[in-house]
Amino acid sequence: MSRTPSELDDLLIRRATEGLDEAEAQRLNALLDAHPEVDSEWVDLLLGELDAALLEGEEDSLSADLRAQLLAAAPDAAAATKGAPAPETPDRGPDPTDAEPAHDDGRSRPWLAWSGWAAAAAVAALWWLPSGETPPAPAAPLDFPAVAALSDAVVAQWAPGGDTTGEEASGEVVWSTLRQAGVMRLRGLAVNDPGQFQYQLWIFDRDRDERYPVDGGVFDVPAGATEAEVIINAKLHVDDPTLFAVTVEPPGGVVVSSRERIATIAQISD
Repeated sequence: MSRTPSELDDLLIRRATEGLDEAEAQRLNALLDAHPEVDSEWVDLLLGELDAALLEGEEDSLSADLRAQLLAAAPDAAAATKGAPAPETPDRGPDPTDAEPAHDDGRSRPWLAWSGWAAAAAVAALWWLPSGETPPAPAAPLDFPAVAALSDAVVAQWAPGGDTTGEEASGEVVWSTLRQAGVMRLRGLAVNDPGQFQYQLWIFDRDRDERYPVDGGVFDVPAGATEAEVIINAKLHVDDPTLFAVTVEPPGGVVVSSRERIATIAQISD
């Protein structure tokens, strides 16, 4: 089984594990309306099975049988197994998946013993990897020179974006599509109080709707820093970046930026 992660998948996972704010919930509803073939509850059902496995004392490393059962709950498997008789399972009391379905109101379910990122990682490992393949060990973060040395690396220069926080902004950003890795060097960006606002990176991809650039992560510029080096944390796959933009957002960042306050931008030359 294979399936390409999407913004819709990301929001469904985040709804089930972290909860969504109002803007995120509205975006999710719009995507679900546009893709009626997607089961809006598949993440909830899959995490319910993971909870049940933990309650039964399963080891952290999932057995082949349990992995097969969990994969059967994933979206692509649903179509293949439609109409087939459900496998017999031992009676283990009330099924956690029988709980009331989650709603798009920004509230997450109390998943037993699963933190948001742990559950999301489990979903990704089970769903996006071919059967029998184990997740690779996470690679060590790359610094600016290491990314710049990669064969496909692209570099762009930061320039003021119009907001007062970036009036003196300069520096570089480097990105490798093959490694899906990037680093920003920023000089002259105003120090921020994380309790008041934070900076958020957006990556514009040639193949994506420019209204919805890829979230590259939230970061701060601490007092006394003359240069900030920030590792990019792209939430979705980036194929062909054309522009990087840093906006000023409320603490924690946003799902869709109004772009009212753009601190700095970096254009990739064609």
